[in-house]
Amino acid sequence: MTASVEQNLNRSTYIPPLENRKLRLPIFDYTKLNYISLEADASGVIKSQVYPGLWLDVKALLAGDMAKVLAVLQQGLSSSEYVSFAQKLAKL
Repeated sequence: MTASVEQNLNRSTYIPPLENRKLRLPIFDYTKLNYISLEADASGVIKSQVYPGLWLDVKALLAGDMAKVLAVLQQGLSSSEYVSFAQKLAKL
């Protein structure tokens, strides 16, 4: 390994605090034969466009706070969008 490569590997990389970065996970929805990347909304929650009610709190998920992840998911499953989606599925 050359000295310049070694120097670059030893440099510290600044990673801004999570709250200052755009919250993203490699989560995608499949719509119209394309995958679209989902981004968190202003409250830090990813909301599926394909499965209404599938809500994930990105910050809680990355922090391992599964109680909050489940609480946000339950909020999504209580939403009017999910109720409507579930009613449509029940008619199939």
